[in-house]
Amino acid sequence: AVAWFSAWLCAAELLLVSVGYPLLVLSTGVLDGKARWSGPAYAVAALPCLFLVFWSVLKTAGRGGRGLLGLFVAVVALCFCIEPAARGIRYLAARRSAEAPNLILISIDSLRADRAYCHGKMPALQRYASGGSLLTAANSQASWTLPSHASLFSSRYPAEHGAGRPQGSGLSPEVLTLAEILAQHSYETVAFTGGGWLSPYFGMDQGFAVFDTHGEMLLRPDYNPLSMLLFPNFERRADYWRIKVENWLKRRFAQRTPFFLFLHSYQVHDYFKNAPYLAAHLKRAGARYDPHFLLPQLSTNSDENARGGDHILVAPPNQIAYLETLYDAAASYLDSELEGILKRLSHEDLSRKTLVILTSDHGEGFKLEPRRLHHGGRLHQDLLHVPMLIRFDGVVPAGQKISTPVASLDLMPTALDLLGIPSPPDMRGVSLKDLIVVGGQPAQRLIFAEEVGYEITADYSRRELAANERQTALIADGIKFIRNLEGEELYDLKVDPDEVQNQLSSKPSLASRLRAATQEFQDRYPCCLTPAGPKEGLSPDLQRQLQSLGYL
Repeated sequence: AVAWFSAWLCAAELLLVSVGYPLLVLSTGVLDGKARWSGPAYAVAALPCLFLVFWSVLKTAGRGGRGLLGLFVAVVALCFCIEPAARGIRYLAARRSAEAPNLILISIDSLRADRAYCHGKMPALQRYASGGSLLTAANSQASWTLPSHASLFSSRYPAEHGAGRPQGSGLSPEVLTLAEILAQHSYETVAFTGGGWLSPYFGMDQGFAVFDTHGEMLLRPDYNPLSMLLFPNFERRADYWRIKVENWLKRRFAQRTPFFLFLHSYQVHDYFKNAPYLAAHLKRAGARYDPHFLLPQLSTNSDENARGGDHILVAPPNQIAYLETLYDAAASYLDSELEGILKRLSHEDLSRKTLVILTSDHGEGFKLEPRRLHHGGRLHQDLLHVPMLIRFDGVVPAGQKISTPVASLDLMPTALDLLGIPSPPDMRGVSLKDLIVVGGQPAQRLIFAEEVGYEITADYSRRELAANERQTALIADGIKFIRNLEGEELYDLKVDPDEVQNQLSSKPSLASRLRAATQEFQDRYPCCLTPAGPKEGLSPDLQRQLQSLGYL
């Protein structure tokens, strides 16, 4: 009996070692580095083990003790083949989803549309954009990071998704996100963000398998306390972000299953920190770097600029001019780092199976008369007009510039439509596929934006809005209507794009129609859906992130 058992066991080992194991090693890419063989190799590796199982059962059936030993050997062989068989089955199941295109969504926080589109400001981005379609009249649904990204992820208005009301509230878990839908369709969902408002605390990780809130940092303070001493101001750098993203794309390139990659950078947002690495970009633009620059109402320590975002609101004219130069330098620096990522995305094997969308959550204000500085708390076009690029080689025509007004809400249904995935019926945006691919003209529509978190008062301070308060903007056929707590504004964007001449009193009939449409919108989407947070106190790590953005 022992000899019989040993013979069967040796046979099993011989088959596994001589046939199965080399295929398993090959499938991991150790021998030739070709991960595309992993599925077939695992499936083939299971065959000799399965053959041994059935042969053992047939040969030893009805042989008493030797039959039991044969069955034991069959069970052992079956255990050896479970893993390769399972991987082979997963491979066959994934073949269908492997043909689905990837999605990469890039959000450059605070990037104005005029910087993205202006010749020479961001050359790498403009070169990449020439291979896709630019939507030059895109409008965000909010004027600061949290509610704007929540609308981007959900195709819902701020009054509905709840993020940012009150200011520390997060995205409601009741809201279905783009990442959740793609995860249901076997997409790997990964995000590299700058943290802060884009953190799991605020519900922004819904649907993501991996959500890295330290994508722009060399070291993670929550992992390495020593980095608190090395980087006391929680420094974000676009080069750290680029390296992390490029490394991920290298590892992910050969895998067959589709992915959704969300990339977010605060590099442009953080221009007011006056970082020394912007000096070269300032010089290139013919400006001088001022190492002693200090925002008003701060101490003599220039490092405090990192926490002085709101102090921009009271900055004198000479500082505003320098801040705008810093902003352009930050955009130029980001563009130089973004170039490496965009070149990798232009690789033919990736570009023809990857839908790439690049946009911003809001712009930035530098206007002194009327005084409109920084972002948040208001709904003028310097904040709502955002860049929007859609590129999908072989599907989306290259070199298009489309001036039809669209909304950030439209990106979610557009992405799902281009990926061939059905959209939920309750999205507020519309698919732009026909507009971009076919060239059709959509029906005239009203585009709305909201501020549900806070307002900027007459003395340039923040005031949190009450439960029944909000600001609403309406854009229709080049006309802009704003209802805020201090009154109403009406502008003709075709002749007054800077929104200087309020025509409310000179066009009462038009104002009355737009006022009624705004009221109808507010009645249809009452404020506000119960938000997800704040759930508990902010962690020290998240507090440092928000402080570094100028919010705490």
